[in-house]
Amino acid sequence: MADVDVRTVRTRLSAEALERAPQFLPPMDLAGGAFRNAALGALAVHGWCLYRARIASVEAFEAVVLGLGLPMTARYGDLPSRGDRCGVFETTPYPPSEDILFHNEASHTPRAPRHIFFACLRIAREGGETPLSDGRLALSLLAPEIRRPLMEKGLTYIRNFIPGLDVSWQQFFGTEDRGEVERICAEQGIKARWRGDAGLETRHRTPAVAVHPVWGELLFHQIALHHPAFLDPDVRSFFEEMAGPDSTPRTVRFGTGEPIPDDWAHAIYRAHLDAGTVFPWAPGDILMLDNRRFAHGRMAFAGERENYVMLGELLPQSMLWS
Repeated sequence: MADVDVRTVRTRLSAEALERAPQFLPPMDLAGGAFRNAALGALAVHGWCLYRARIASVEAFEAVVLGLGLPMTARYGDLPSRGDRCGVFETTPYPPSEDILFHNEASHTPRAPRHIFFACLRIAREGGETPLSDGRLALSLLAPEIRRPLMEKGLTYIRNFIPGLDVSWQQFFGTEDRGEVERICAEQGIKARWRGDAGLETRHRTPAVAVHPVWGELLFHQIALHHPAFLDPDVRSFFEEMAGPDSTPRTVRFGTGEPIPDDWAHAIYRAHLDAGTVFPWAPGDILMLDNRRFAHGRMAFAGERENYVMLGELLPQSMLWS
């Protein structure tokens, strides 16, 4: 994992530099259209912006995001719901000592959001930043022998819902009815196969590179969160020796079914690191992100950290690029 240490992102913005960046939105009156125009304008031009809102509650976060007037998502199977606030999610429950690697949210599924919003109510004592990576720049940094197969073959995501590992299929699909799961999968073009009494395997083929009408070609994927090259070697060996290839909870291959070489997966991630930006959180910040252009992650942290997430409407991927 040292080969893809997220701390090697190319651009580090200090608090002072961030306040001079064009993506920075200072506190402003939410009444009227000035804030909405500033936020949506920054997203359209830069792909992300940070609003130093100084909010102190989940309710305030929700109010700011809903004030943008964008359609939002109320249920998302890969994140735990806040519970008392419909459409506000807790961040990925992942060990604080580990980094969450770059990914475009829901790019491994048939439906994904155009926008994703993060709120920071409490900063970690150390670490916990949310690094960003420009998918257009990352794609341009890839060697042609890697870039071409990604564009031509796309990706197939394989997911094994194994009890006790990752989210359950019941949580992900929002039902305990196997027939309903099969209906959802058929409707969305996912191949589903039941494995024993409690397991489920899904396969979904999708492009790795998409074309935005303004920004052009962009990487749009979750390779680092699915490829076995990023697993601990002992964990990878355990699954492959027990049940063979594609037996890990998450796997990604080329759309044609061929494996993506480990060194190619690492090269793709290094391109994201070279296209990366990271900034320091301040309490009350809201980060707004165009999920199509920018991948995001989470750095390891120490101490208490309180962040929340809201997602724009989940759209068929064909609609994301119109």
